[in-house]
Amino acid sequence: RRKCFKANLIFNTDAPEKTGTRSVGVDRGLYNIVSLSDGFRYASNRIRKVKREVLFLKKQLQTKGTLSTKRDLKALSGYERRFSLDTNHKIAKQLVHMPYDIFVLEDLSGIRKQKSKGKVLNKWLANWSFFQLEQLITYKAEALGKSVVKVDARYTSQKCSNCNEIEKKNRNGSHYSCNRCGYREHSDVNAARNIRNNLISVAVKSRRQSRLCVNQPNV
Repeated sequence: RRKCFKANLIFNTDAPEKTGTRSVGVDRGLYNIVSLSDGFRYASNRIRKVKREVLFLKKQLQTKGTLSTKRDLKALSGYERRFSLDTNHKIAKQLVHMPYDIFVLEDLSGIRKQKSKGKVLNKWLANWSFFQLEQLITYKAEALGKSVVKVDARYTSQKCSNCNEIEKKNRNGSHYSCNRCGYREHSDVNAARNIRNNLISVAVKSRRQSRLCVNQPNV
């Protein structure tokens, strides 16, 4: 239509060698897009505001049903996708330039298969581009010689990152207070610390197993 050509060039580059061991846990959520184990949080207030505005405009246009409103609906859909992608790019870029070598994420591959969490929360989960953000963090980190590791996500929001006590009642919205040791923290930051602790636990277990294999006599 515009009488011009575009070329997409795909090329491979050698990633820098991965040598660092500094790790940080990354918790992804609906109200804080990312929360790190060092206390950093990226709130979703602006993102949720834009999505609410787009949803309101869509409902208004859908009631009319004319050809012009259909074109407007298509344009709105494209705007929402571009906005989400741009925001995720900015978040991923900010994260990977932090002074860490390993970004520990929870494995969320089955989150959409979980049972109903309510009408509002289910709608947010359906529109949540957490996998896109994970992909952006991964390739941007690898380009800088850093790595992304995924760990088990079970009980990360219920467990105390200080004493490992698992109790659902300890979490109350954004507040986490352990009834056992008295530890208090933002619930998303506590979850991020549990995510990082899961990586440490896996590393410790693998070291123990390797030592057992070395010390085991040959039969």
